[in-house]
Amino acid sequence: MVLASCGKLDQADFFPLPKNGAWVYQVVTTRGTSEGRATQVLRVDGNTTIGDKKAAVRRSDTGHQFAIAHTDAGIERLGTRRDVDESFTAETEPRFVLKKPYTVGTTWQAKTIPYILLRRSEFPPEVGLTHSATMQYTIAALNENVTTPAGVYAGCLRVQGEALLRLYGDLTAGFANPLLLTTEWYCPGVGLVKLERTENIASPLLTGGSLTMTLERFTP
Repeated sequence: MVLASCGKLDQADFFPLPKNGAWVYQVVTTRGTSEGRATQVLRVDGNTTIGDKKAAVRRSDTGHQFAIAHTDAGIERLGTRRDVDESFTAETEPRFVLKKPYTVGTTWQAKTIPYILLRRSEFPPEVGLTHSATMQYTIAALNENVTTPAGVYAGCLRVQGEALLRLYGDLTAGFANPLLLTTEWYCPGVGLVKLERTENIASPLLTGGSLTMTLERFTP
């Protein structure tokens, strides 16, 4: 399948939210010499209202729900909810997935947590359960082509993200401050087709690595 970019694009083209739509991703996580493989599924599961804004509910098979809306400012996440929560928790400030205008150089910030970093001997081992950072996102390129198991996509936006995590490494080095780097590709008619994340750190007490999500199948 090839999706070409032609004519004037609406903002929804880069993050469509079709009713009952489903995205299946191949997820590969590498830490040191070990590699893990998994499948992640995201679905549009109804609608909700956050404040005075209507949003589509995007549910992950990990038990998390995200209220996503197409607004005049771009693609916004209005709130989150776990399956055990009674209602959505609204974002306290604008939380963009993509910010307009969709041109090279557009920037925005959002909170992120480490996906990969692990402590070798402390509890909890997942650094993401205790630490977060502010990531600076930038639209770095337009009209890129991306090849995935789901097909070949054209006219894609490439978004770069960078965050510095303040994290204690060890007694000798003190704070390690690993750099969290993200690259995301959003393509017309399908949305996120690929994500690459690196979280490298030089510390005997911590393990870093990389994560790649690649679209395997999309059902609109």
